[in-house]
Amino acid sequence: MTFGNLVKNVIEIDEFLPMKERLTDAKKHRDYFAHHFFREEDAIYMNDVGCWHLLYQFKKVKDMLTLLDRDLWEPFAAMCKRLSLPIPTNEHLDVEAVKLVKEAELQLSSGEINLDWTNK
Repeated sequence: MTFGNLVKNVIEIDEFLPMKERLTDAKKHRDYFAHHFFREEDAIYMNDVGCWHLLYQFKKVKDMLTLLDRDLWEPFAAMCKRLSLPIPTNEHLDVEAVKLVKEAELQLSSGEINLDWTNK
């Protein structure tokens, strides 16, 4: 699933519908950095002033995404409650993160690196 499809699916969930504009805006920023940034901004970061400008822009996006991440928890908790799902704790997330790291290390050590996510 692409990030765009993820956002599209999430904003169709009742609890997240009020955040549609913010989620869509986050996707636009992500798309810009993923697909356009290095082609369109390469001349800007050739000097100190340009680098500081880019760092400032990065900070603005980081701040926006940090607030969005924080604000997603309330509708997420409401959705979990509606669906009778447990809310993951930090411990659950840490366990899953360790599993992902171990899986990545195994793939790297075996030489079987598959970067095409559609074939999982």
